[in-house]
Amino acid sequence: MCIPQDSTATVLNITPVKEGVNATIGVNGTAVTSGTPWPVTIPAVGGSVSVPFKVTAPQVTDTTYTVNVAKATSAYLQSVTGIPGVNFVKTTYDYTTSVTVPKVKATVIPEDTSAAIEVTVNGTSIPYTQSLSFTPNIGLNELVIKVTSSFGGDSRTYAFHITKS
Repeated sequence: MCIPQDSTATVLNITPVKEGVNATIGVNGTAVTSGTPWPVTIPAVGGSVSVPFKVTAPQVTDTTYTVNVAKATSAYLQSVTGIPGVNFVKTTYDYTTSVTVPKVKATVIPEDTSAAIEVTVNGTSIPYTQSLSFTPNIGLNELVIKVTSSFGGDSRTYAFHITKS
């Protein structure tokens, strides 16, 4: 179970329910009442915790069900600088600006340094580096940056519509 990176929750309640009347449930040797929430502290970003629910019933082999709880890493960009007219905010995904400069030199920094980052300029993929540089065409140019967290699979796409006159 993966908790989104930007979730403010600190506890996840997992409620085990037994099928058999004589079955018992335990976590690390502690009895758990069927139908009662078992609180699990949500780990820090990128961390995980395993909770083993052991079910015991007469004349049946004991079975352990393990619930893994993890908090996803960030799919946000921390900052984008160097694009004239853009005041970057990590929760804003669409920007429009005009430039007269011969080259756009942007510094792009993700919150999760292990995130997968895909960059396209006018539909053409270019390799990601923290310092991106491209020569804009006259007219509309599209810089698209997709960030996928290294853990949890969350993604964000930022679009920069840059018009060069």
